[in-house]
Amino acid sequence: MRTNELVAEASKRLRGAMTPAASLIMILLLTAWGLALATHAFSLLLHSMFLHSDTTQPLVSAMPVLFGTACFLLICGPLWLNARRWFFRLDEGFVPLRTAFYYVSSISRYRKTLCFTLSVTGLRFFAALFCFLPAAIVWAAVRVVAFADVYTLLAVILDGILFILGIAFSYYLLSGLFLSEYLFISGQKHTPFSAVRCSFQLMRGGRGRLFKLLCSLIPYFLISLAVVTLPLTVPHIESCFAVLAKQLLTENQSGAFKDPDRQDGGEYVFTE
Repeated sequence: MRTNELVAEASKRLRGAMTPAASLIMILLLTAWGLALATHAFSLLLHSMFLHSDTTQPLVSAMPVLFGTACFLLICGPLWLNARRWFFRLDEGFVPLRTAFYYVSSISRYRKTLCFTLSVTGLRFFAALFCFLPAAIVWAAVRVVAFADVYTLLAVILDGILFILGIAFSYYLLSGLFLSEYLFISGQKHTPFSAVRCSFQLMRGGRGRLFKLLCSLIPYFLISLAVVTLPLTVPHIESCFAVLAKQLLTENQSGAFKDPDRQDGGEYVFTE
């Protein structure tokens, strides 16, 4: 399936489902906004309590950030995976909006989903950090050490090269994780590391198709910068990702990829 056909298929999946899709994104945005307000209120409370204490000032400044990050990961992470699951199932017929909260409907599902979300998020963060760390070190050296003009120029050029390489390696690693969440959603993998391992194997040859799709979605990403347009742009973006993920997973059902966790050499079975 070509990129334009994939985008057309994604738009077709949203026919009749745009209103609940936009409502789902609005729920996520309101939840994130509420967490931001709660974090700000917590920050104001701490500063009012420890306003005259200079010794605890760094701790007081760091606690709201840690609180907001923890709340975002514990609440928004599983909710976003629920939303991605809802978009993934759109072409199965009528999918009620209540199914978008499947993973938070019980404690066991939420616990499993939270473990998966935190693991994959951590892997993405450290992958990006590893890729851009050399460029950050060189840039810090340029800012701190007083080089001669010629050496400063060479350091800046080296930093630019490392930054470009960091972007390339970051895309390679992060695109390898593209299917990890969809493997969990489809029920093929239930542990984070098995999903990540299989995702890297399934994405061999698929990174170029993902890159073409991302390039075709650039206008939607730019429109999304207005924030108020997110309920209209995010559903189309997620539908495109879901179509590509289903295409990649379906192609590997034919036996092109064998599940390394199975001992019988069987093929992937796409189940919900």
